[in-house]
Amino acid sequence: LYRSGDLVRWLPDGNIEYLGRIDEQVKIRGYRIEPGEVEARLQEIKEVKNAAVIVHKEEGKDPELWGYVVADDALDMHAIREQLKEVLPSYMLPARMMQLDVLPMTKSGKLNKRALPNIVIETNDKYEEPTSEAEVLLCKYFSEVLGIDKKIGIYDNFYELGGDSIKAIIITSKMKEAGYELAIQNTLQKSTIKELAQTAVRVDELEKDLIDTVDGEIDDLEDEIFDEIASYFE
Repeated sequence: LYRSGDLVRWLPDGNIEYLGRIDEQVKIRGYRIEPGEVEARLQEIKEVKNAAVIVHKEEGKDPELWGYVVADDALDMHAIREQLKEVLPSYMLPARMMQLDVLPMTKSGKLNKRALPNIVIETNDKYEEPTSEAEVLLCKYFSEVLGIDKKIGIYDNFYELGGDSIKAIIITSKMKEAGYELAIQNTLQKSTIKELAQTAVRVDELEKDLIDTVDGEIDDLEDEIFDEIASYFE
């Protein structure tokens, strides 16, 4: 009726019953996403020969986009993600990506989604434990929010672990509760915990800086008032 892409039917009582989508559009974290559009952007990348994007839903967790790519040579998934970030908003980036030799197909020539392998999140092989309080907290919250059972080191990558903008907000909120101010933009831009921890500032330090700034401004104002009074009696 409204050309929205929703498939509906009129009921005898006059209400409309929603039946699904005419296309493959899905809703993830409040955003309507067409997986085919993400596939198209993946296939525009020079090294990628073929691609598939599906919606994966695990029990107790929010649905996620998973991406599969086919290429002749081994690909750096982080580099592929960086290229996608140039043409897609963060909420359309696949939470997990994997390279395959070939996409599984049905006898009719369609993508066999059930035959696609599970994408397991892998932490960095070169594990290095956190040392500062900010690094320890970030490793802890990365593990909790991203659902990682393995040890997370300071060189593990936020996006390669399944991070996205919503999870960045949650981590930023948890850091603030622990006494650290962390910009969401930094969480999205800094790839590793080590880089991100360097941007974290203790809230009490920010408050001290604010007090010092206010005190300085008051001192300057008092000097100006004193000079005005002194000039009056000259």
